[in-house]
Amino acid sequence: MRSVLPGFLEDLTFVFPRLPDGTGELIQNFYHHGEFLVVANRVKDFLCASIPASDFQISPISMRHNDGREASDRYFAVKIVRTIDCVSADTTFYGRDLPFSKALTIYELQDGLRAEFANTEEGKYVSYPDILNSDIRKIDILDYKIPEDVRIFRPKFWPRFAMVEAGFAARLESLCAGGFSGHYFWTLNLEDVNASLDATRLALR
Repeated sequence: MRSVLPGFLEDLTFVFPRLPDGTGELIQNFYHHGEFLVVANRVKDFLCASIPASDFQISPISMRHNDGREASDRYFAVKIVRTIDCVSADTTFYGRDLPFSKALTIYELQDGLRAEFANTEEGKYVSYPDILNSDIRKIDILDYKIPEDVRIFRPKFWPRFAMVEAGFAARLESLCAGGFSGHYFWTLNLEDVNASLDATRLALR
């Protein structure tokens, strides 16, 4: 995962996803897009007014309907770039008893890739196991490392995910339209992550 927005966004065209039954489109003003968020003007304005400009990157994008028509609203790619080293790698466990400190993915990067992908001072890419695709049993968050005024950030070495303060998440979700309540942000039991994920997925079906 990139640490910043990709430099080729202006060359891309984003298209509203189709509904599962193929009868229409899922038109929302807030999407998780893996590496970044895709948001419409209203959500973008809220983010710009609520968090420091140094904590995120933003770029306008081309959003269209499946028939080629341009979206009626303006859309933007938003990347949260504020990172906080708040995951205890020795007491967060992958599988039965493997701590994150021994389950790291580490890549040496060529010079041309470091600007977008490096997330260490040495210019390497380091990542913890993916919470959605891995057997993560327990996550130990070091709360004291998170400043009280921070509303949204990415845990260091966990580039796919963002952590959001509960009150901020509620205000942001109140602005989201087109989707379903509960899909935008998930609250997990960090002492039993797999069971919590399974229960959340079942509830959202």
